[in-house]
Amino acid sequence: MMDAKITRATERSLVELAPGAKIHRDVDDSISESMSCSILEMENFELEWTVLYDEYLYVLDGTLTIELKDGTYDLKTGDSLWMPDGTWHFYHTKQAKVLVTVYPANWQKTRHPD
Repeated sequence: MMDAKITRATERSLVELAPGAKIHRDVDDSISESMSCSILEMENFELEWTVLYDEYLYVLDGTLTIELKDGTYDLKTGDSLWMPDGTWHFYHTKQAKVLVTVYPANWQKTRHPD
């Protein structure tokens, strides 16, 4: 079992995930195989994806518009969304900062074994 991990705001570095999206993975599968936790900052960004894991989004700042099969939703600061494995979605934003948690953290290994 690993020890607890503290990430100070001053130590957090964002890495470009894609044009318009930067991410810092506070907890990834090198720390926990069960859960990951990241901060995602987006500007003029959109993504269509079907999640291969359970995912929870919590909007820290801005507005994230998300389209699901049952409708379109504007998630604002303080709003959250949980999506089970297999959920199709399309999201876009002019600006948003989102806390993202994923279960399992090692989904790439379990879904795409070498």
